[in-house]
Amino acid sequence: MAKKQDLPLDIPNLGRWLAQDPEGRLPRLKTVVTRASKKDYPRIAERSRIALKIAWDAHPDRVFALTKTWVAGKEVRLRRLVAGSLPLSSIEFHDQAFKLCRKLADDPDPEVRYLAVDFICEAINDHLDLAERWLKDPDPKVRAIVARRLRGLSTDLIKPRIALFHPLARDSHEDVAWALASTLAELYEREPRPVIETMRLLATSEHETMRAAAAACFFEHVFADSFDQLLPTMRSWLRVGDTNLRWTLVRSLRFLRLTPRSMQLIRGLYEDPDPKIRARLVQSMIDLFDPEEEASAMLVPLLVRAGQDTYKAVRDAVAVGSERYGDAFELALKQVGV
Repeated sequence: MAKKQDLPLDIPNLGRWLAQDPEGRLPRLKTVVTRASKKDYPRIAERSRIALKIAWDAHPDRVFALTKTWVAGKEVRLRRLVAGSLPLSSIEFHDQAFKLCRKLADDPDPEVRYLAVDFICEAINDHLDLAERWLKDPDPKVRAIVARRLRGLSTDLIKPRIALFHPLARDSHEDVAWALASTLAELYEREPRPVIETMRLLATSEHETMRAAAAACFFEHVFADSFDQLLPTMRSWLRVGDTNLRWTLVRSLRFLRLTPRSMQLIRGLYEDPDPKIRARLVQSMIDLFDPEEEASAMLVPLLVRAGQDTYKAVRDAVAVGSERYGDAFELALKQVGV
Protein backbone atom coordinates (compact mmCIF):
# COMPACT_ATOMS: atom_id res chain seq x y z
CA MET A 1 0.00 0.00 0.00
CA ALA A 2 1.31 3.43 -0.91
CA LYS A 3 2.03 5.67 2.00
CA LYS A 4 1.39 9.41 2.09
CA GLN A 5 5.06 10.03 2.67
CA ASP A 6 5.88 8.20 -0.62
CA LEU A 7 4.58 11.25 -2.50
CA PRO A 8 6.39 14.60 -2.61
CA LEU A 9 4.79 17.00 -0.17
CA ASP A 10 5.06 20.28 -2.09
CA ILE A 11 2.79 20.82 -5.07
CA PRO A 12 5.35 21.65 -7.82
CA ASN A 13 7.44 18.57 -7.03
CA LEU A 14 4.33 16.40 -6.76
CA GLY A 15 3.20 17.62 -10.17
CA ARG A 16 6.57 16.93 -11.77
CA TRP A 17 6.73 13.57 -10.00
CA LEU A 18 3.38 12.55 -11.53
CA ALA A 19 4.36 13.86 -14.96
CA GLN A 20 7.54 11.79 -15.04
CA ASP A 21 5.62 8.50 -14.91
CA PRO A 22 1.82 8.90 -15.09
CA GLU A 23 1.19 5.18 -15.59
CA GLY A 24 3.20 4.18 -12.55
CA ARG A 25 2.38 7.07 -10.22
CA LEU A 26 -1.25 8.04 -10.79
CA PRO A 27 -2.41 4.77 -9.18
CA ARG A 28 -0.39 5.73 -6.11
CA LEU A 29 -2.02 9.18 -6.07
CA LYS A 30 -5.40 7.45 -6.38
CA THR A 31 -4.67 5.35 -3.30
CA VAL A 32 -3.60 8.34 -1.23
CA VAL A 33 -6.70 10.36 -2.16
CA THR A 34 -9.25 7.61 -1.69
CA ARG A 35 -7.80 6.38 1.62
CA ALA A 36 -7.20 9.79 3.21
CA SER A 37 -8.96 10.37 6.48
CA LYS A 38 -11.87 12.77 6.61
CA LYS A 39 -9.63 15.25 8.43
CA ASP A 40 -6.73 15.04 5.96
CA TYR A 41 -8.78 14.78 2.78
CA PRO A 42 -9.42 18.51 2.06
CA ARG A 43 -5.70 19.33 2.23
CA ILE A 44 -4.66 16.28 0.22
CA ALA A 45 -7.40 16.81 -2.36
CA GLU A 46 -6.42 20.39 -3.16
CA ARG A 47 -2.72 19.54 -3.34
CA SER A 48 -3.48 16.58 -5.60
CA ARG A 49 -5.79 18.61 -7.83
CA ILE A 50 -3.14 21.20 -8.67
CA ALA A 51 -0.45 18.55 -9.11
CA LEU A 52 -2.69 16.59 -11.46
CA LYS A 53 -3.17 19.72 -13.58
CA ILE A 54 0.62 19.94 -13.92
CA ALA A 55 0.81 16.32 -15.01
CA TRP A 56 -2.14 16.76 -17.36
CA ASP A 57 -0.53 19.75 -19.05
CA ALA A 58 2.65 17.75 -19.54
CA HIS A 59 1.07 14.55 -20.91
CA PRO A 60 -2.63 15.08 -21.63
CA ASP A 61 -2.95 11.98 -23.81
CA ARG A 62 -1.52 9.65 -21.19
CA VAL A 63 -3.38 11.22 -18.26
CA PHE A 64 -6.69 11.13 -20.15
CA ALA A 65 -6.28 7.42 -20.75
CA LEU A 66 -5.58 6.79 -17.08
CA THR A 67 -8.34 8.95 -15.56
CA LYS A 68 -11.27 7.89 -17.77
CA THR A 69 -11.96 5.03 -15.40
CA TRP A 70 -11.97 7.50 -12.49
CA VAL A 71 -14.81 9.46 -14.10
CA ALA A 72 -16.81 6.31 -14.77
CA GLY A 73 -16.15 4.82 -11.35
CA LYS A 74 -18.03 5.01 -8.06
CA GLU A 75 -15.32 6.78 -6.07
CA VAL A 76 -16.58 10.34 -5.72
CA ARG A 77 -13.23 11.68 -4.52
CA LEU A 78 -11.65 10.73 -7.83
CA ARG A 79 -14.44 12.32 -9.84
CA ARG A 80 -13.97 15.51 -7.84
CA LEU A 81 -10.24 15.38 -8.52
CA VAL A 82 -10.78 15.07 -12.26
CA ALA A 83 -13.49 17.75 -12.35
CA GLY A 84 -11.15 20.24 -10.70
CA SER A 85 -8.15 19.62 -12.91
CA LEU A 86 -9.32 19.07 -16.50
CA PRO A 87 -7.09 20.86 -19.07
CA LEU A 88 -9.79 22.85 -20.85
CA SER A 89 -7.11 25.38 -21.85
CA SER A 90 -5.38 22.73 -23.97
CA ILE A 91 -5.88 23.45 -27.67
CA GLU A 92 -5.24 19.89 -28.79
CA PHE A 93 -7.34 18.20 -26.11
CA HIS A 94 -9.95 20.88 -25.41
CA ASP A 95 -12.84 19.01 -27.05
CA GLN A 96 -12.04 15.81 -25.22
CA ALA A 97 -11.70 17.66 -21.92
CA PHE A 98 -14.94 19.55 -22.47
CA LYS A 99 -16.82 16.35 -23.26
CA LEU A 100 -15.57 14.83 -20.03
CA CYS A 101 -16.38 17.99 -18.06
CA ARG A 102 -19.85 18.12 -19.57
CA LYS A 103 -20.47 14.59 -18.31
CA LEU A 104 -19.29 15.56 -14.84
CA ALA A 105 -21.67 18.52 -14.83
CA ASP A 106 -24.50 15.97 -14.57
CA ASP A 107 -22.80 13.98 -11.82
CA PRO A 108 -24.98 12.88 -8.89
CA ASP A 109 -22.46 14.32 -6.43
CA PRO A 110 -23.11 18.06 -5.90
CA GLU A 111 -19.44 18.97 -5.40
CA VAL A 112 -18.48 17.32 -8.68
CA ARG A 113 -21.28 19.22 -10.41
CA TYR A 114 -20.19 22.55 -8.93
CA LEU A 115 -16.61 22.08 -10.07
CA ALA A 116 -17.62 21.04 -13.58
CA VAL A 117 -20.20 23.79 -14.05
CA ASP A 118 -17.75 26.40 -12.79
CA PHE A 119 -15.02 25.06 -15.05
CA ILE A 120 -17.24 25.18 -18.15
CA CYS A 121 -18.57 28.65 -17.31
CA GLU A 122 -15.07 30.10 -17.15
CA ALA A 123 -15.60 30.43 -20.91
CA ILE A 124 -19.09 31.84 -20.44
CA ASN A 125 -19.32 33.44 -23.88
CA ASP A 126 -18.84 30.06 -25.56
CA HIS A 127 -21.42 28.25 -23.46
CA LEU A 128 -24.38 30.57 -23.03
CA ASP A 129 -26.77 27.80 -24.00
CA LEU A 130 -25.60 25.72 -21.06
CA ALA A 131 -25.52 28.74 -18.78
CA GLU A 132 -29.13 29.53 -19.60
CA ARG A 133 -30.11 25.97 -18.75
CA TRP A 134 -28.17 25.99 -15.47
CA LEU A 135 -29.70 29.32 -14.43
CA LYS A 136 -32.92 27.33 -14.03
CA ASP A 137 -31.26 24.50 -12.11
CA PRO A 138 -33.07 23.48 -8.91
CA ASP A 139 -29.78 23.66 -6.99
CA PRO A 140 -29.22 27.30 -5.92
CA LYS A 141 -25.46 26.79 -5.75
CA VAL A 142 -25.41 25.95 -9.45
CA ARG A 143 -27.42 29.08 -10.21
CA ALA A 144 -25.04 31.14 -8.07
CA ILE A 145 -21.97 29.74 -9.86
CA VAL A 146 -23.37 30.75 -13.23
CA ALA A 147 -24.45 34.16 -11.91
CA ARG A 148 -20.87 34.84 -10.80
CA ARG A 149 -19.42 33.67 -14.10
CA LEU A 150 -21.74 35.92 -16.11
CA ARG A 151 -19.46 38.84 -15.18
CA GLY A 152 -17.20 37.46 -17.93
CA LEU A 153 -19.85 38.22 -20.55
CA SER A 154 -18.27 40.16 -23.40
CA THR A 155 -19.44 43.76 -23.77
CA ASP A 156 -21.16 43.17 -27.10
CA LEU A 157 -23.31 40.43 -25.52
CA ILE A 158 -24.47 42.25 -22.39
CA LYS A 159 -27.37 44.13 -23.97
CA PRO A 160 -28.67 41.34 -26.27
CA ARG A 161 -28.39 38.72 -23.50
CA ILE A 162 -29.52 40.85 -20.55
CA ALA A 163 -32.67 38.74 -20.28
CA LEU A 164 -30.49 35.96 -18.90
CA PHE A 165 -30.45 37.87 -15.62
CA HIS A 166 -34.19 38.38 -15.30
CA PRO A 167 -35.09 34.96 -13.82
CA LEU A 168 -32.23 35.37 -11.34
CA ALA A 169 -33.64 38.71 -10.23
CA ARG A 170 -36.72 36.84 -9.01
CA ASP A 171 -34.64 34.28 -7.12
CA SER A 172 -34.93 34.18 -3.35
CA HIS A 173 -31.76 32.29 -2.46
CA GLU A 174 -29.07 34.27 -0.67
CA ASP A 175 -26.12 32.88 -2.67
CA VAL A 176 -27.82 33.73 -5.94
CA ALA A 177 -28.75 37.23 -4.78
CA TRP A 178 -25.23 38.23 -3.79
CA ALA A 179 -23.63 36.61 -6.84
CA LEU A 180 -26.07 38.34 -9.18
CA ALA A 181 -25.76 41.79 -7.61
CA SER A 182 -21.95 41.71 -7.64
CA THR A 183 -21.89 40.54 -11.26
CA LEU A 184 -24.22 43.32 -12.36
CA ALA A 185 -22.06 45.86 -10.52
CA GLU A 186 -19.12 44.83 -12.70
CA LEU A 187 -21.14 44.81 -15.92
CA TYR A 188 -22.61 48.25 -15.17
CA GLU A 189 -19.30 49.93 -15.98
CA ARG A 190 -19.49 48.56 -19.52
CA GLU A 191 -23.23 48.74 -20.30
CA PRO A 192 -24.99 51.01 -17.77
CA ARG A 193 -28.46 51.29 -19.27
CA PRO A 194 -29.54 47.63 -19.62
CA VAL A 195 -27.86 46.78 -16.32
CA ILE A 196 -29.59 49.54 -14.31
CA GLU A 197 -32.97 48.46 -15.65
CA THR A 198 -32.21 44.91 -14.54
CA MET A 199 -31.12 46.20 -11.15
CA ARG A 200 -34.56 47.70 -10.76
CA LEU A 201 -35.92 44.15 -10.71
CA LEU A 202 -33.62 43.38 -7.78
CA ALA A 203 -34.36 46.65 -6.00
CA THR A 204 -38.12 46.05 -6.15
CA SER A 205 -37.96 42.32 -5.39
CA GLU A 206 -40.40 40.81 -2.91
CA HIS A 207 -37.43 39.01 -1.37
CA GLU A 208 -35.54 41.04 1.23
CA THR A 209 -32.36 39.06 0.58
CA MET A 210 -32.32 40.19 -3.03
CA ARG A 211 -32.94 43.83 -2.11
CA ALA A 212 -30.20 43.76 0.54
CA ALA A 213 -27.72 42.37 -1.99
CA ALA A 214 -28.74 45.03 -4.51
CA ALA A 215 -28.08 47.77 -1.96
CA ALA A 216 -24.75 46.48 -0.63
CA CYS A 217 -23.18 45.10 -3.81
CA PHE A 218 -24.50 47.54 -6.39
CA PHE A 219 -26.19 50.78 -5.38
CA GLU A 220 -23.81 51.71 -2.55
CA HIS A 221 -20.87 51.62 -4.94
CA VAL A 222 -22.57 53.05 -8.00
CA PHE A 223 -23.94 55.94 -5.95
CA ALA A 224 -20.41 56.62 -4.70
CA ASP A 225 -18.87 56.58 -8.18
CA SER A 226 -21.49 57.96 -10.56
CA PHE A 227 -24.47 59.34 -8.65
CA ASP A 228 -25.03 62.36 -10.91
CA GLN A 229 -25.39 60.08 -13.91
CA LEU A 230 -28.06 58.08 -12.08
CA LEU A 231 -30.07 60.92 -10.55
CA PRO A 232 -32.61 61.29 -13.41
CA THR A 233 -33.29 57.56 -13.23
CA MET A 234 -33.69 57.68 -9.46
CA ARG A 235 -36.17 60.57 -9.76
CA SER A 236 -38.31 58.60 -12.18
CA TRP A 237 -38.16 55.50 -9.99
CA LEU A 238 -39.23 57.42 -6.89
CA ARG A 239 -42.29 58.79 -8.66
CA VAL A 240 -43.60 55.23 -8.97
CA GLY A 241 -43.84 54.96 -5.17
CA ASP A 242 -42.66 51.37 -4.86
CA THR A 243 -42.09 50.59 -1.16
CA ASN A 244 -39.55 47.85 -1.87
CA LEU A 245 -37.55 50.21 -4.05
CA ARG A 246 -37.40 52.84 -1.33
CA TRP A 247 -36.43 50.13 1.18
CA THR A 248 -33.46 49.37 -1.07
CA LEU A 249 -32.44 52.96 -1.71
CA VAL A 250 -32.38 54.03 1.95
CA ARG A 251 -29.90 51.20 2.51
CA SER A 252 -27.69 52.32 -0.39
CA LEU A 253 -26.40 55.65 0.92
CA ARG A 254 -23.37 54.57 2.94
CA PHE A 255 -20.76 55.99 0.52
CA LEU A 256 -22.88 58.79 -0.94
CA ARG A 257 -21.13 62.14 -1.27
CA LEU A 258 -23.30 64.97 0.03
CA THR A 259 -24.02 67.47 -2.74
CA PRO A 260 -27.07 69.53 -3.72
CA ARG A 261 -27.91 66.82 -6.27
CA SER A 262 -27.60 63.89 -3.88
CA MET A 263 -29.75 65.81 -1.39
CA GLN A 264 -32.57 65.67 -3.95
CA LEU A 265 -32.68 61.90 -3.49
CA ILE A 266 -32.43 62.10 0.30
CA ARG A 267 -35.25 64.66 0.49
CA GLY A 268 -37.39 62.59 -1.85
CA LEU A 269 -36.89 59.50 0.30
CA TYR A 270 -37.83 61.38 3.46
CA GLU A 271 -41.29 62.07 2.04
CA ASP A 272 -42.08 58.38 2.21
CA PRO A 273 -45.30 57.75 4.16
CA ASP A 274 -43.83 54.65 5.80
CA PRO A 275 -42.21 55.64 9.12
CA LYS A 276 -39.90 52.61 8.92
CA ILE A 277 -38.43 53.97 5.70
CA ARG A 278 -38.01 57.42 7.24
CA ALA A 279 -36.39 55.98 10.37
CA ARG A 280 -33.93 53.95 8.27
CA LEU A 281 -33.16 57.03 6.18
CA VAL A 282 -32.41 59.02 9.32
CA GLN A 283 -29.98 56.29 10.38
CA SER A 284 -28.23 56.70 7.04
CA MET A 285 -28.15 60.48 7.43
CA ILE A 286 -26.61 60.12 10.88
CA ASP A 287 -23.92 57.91 9.33
CA LEU A 288 -23.28 60.51 6.62
CA PHE A 289 -23.18 63.40 9.08
CA ASP A 290 -19.74 64.70 9.98
CA PRO A 291 -19.50 67.78 12.23
CA GLU A 292 -16.14 68.58 10.62
CA GLU A 293 -17.56 68.65 7.08
CA GLU A 294 -19.38 71.71 5.77
CA ALA A 295 -21.50 69.58 3.45
CA SER A 296 -23.19 67.98 6.47
CA ALA A 297 -25.08 71.23 7.00
CA MET A 298 -27.31 70.19 4.09
CA LEU A 299 -28.66 67.34 6.22
CA VAL A 300 -29.64 69.52 9.16
CA PRO A 301 -33.06 70.78 7.98
CA LEU A 302 -34.20 67.20 7.37
CA LEU A 303 -32.81 66.07 10.71
CA VAL A 304 -34.76 68.88 12.35
CA ARG A 305 -37.96 67.65 10.69
CA ALA A 306 -37.14 64.10 11.73
CA GLY A 307 -36.73 65.24 15.34
CA GLN A 308 -40.32 66.49 15.20
CA ASP A 309 -41.73 63.46 13.34
CA THR A 310 -45.01 62.06 14.63
CA TYR A 311 -43.48 58.58 14.85
CA LYS A 312 -41.27 57.76 17.80
CA ALA A 313 -38.98 55.46 15.79
CA VAL A 314 -38.00 58.39 13.56
CA ARG A 315 -37.38 60.70 16.51
CA ASP A 316 -35.35 58.00 18.25
CA ALA A 317 -33.16 57.66 15.16
CA VAL A 318 -32.32 61.37 15.43
CA ALA A 319 -31.42 60.91 19.08
CA VAL A 320 -28.66 58.53 18.01
CA GLY A 321 -26.92 61.53 16.42
CA SER A 322 -26.81 63.29 19.77
CA GLU A 323 -25.35 60.22 21.42
CA ARG A 324 -22.74 59.81 18.70
CA TYR A 325 -21.65 63.39 18.05
CA GLY A 326 -22.65 65.13 21.29
CA ASP A 327 -22.65 68.93 21.45
CA ALA A 328 -21.58 69.39 17.82
CA PHE A 329 -24.72 67.64 16.62
CA GLU A 330 -27.00 69.47 19.03
CA LEU A 331 -25.50 72.80 18.08
CA ALA A 332 -25.98 72.13 14.37
CA LEU A 333 -29.67 71.43 14.92
CA LYS A 334 -30.17 74.44 17.18
CA GLN A 335 -28.78 76.74 14.53
CA VAL A 336 -31.90 76.11 12.48
CA GLY A 337 -34.31 76.57 15.32
CA VAL A 338 -34.50 73.38 17.34
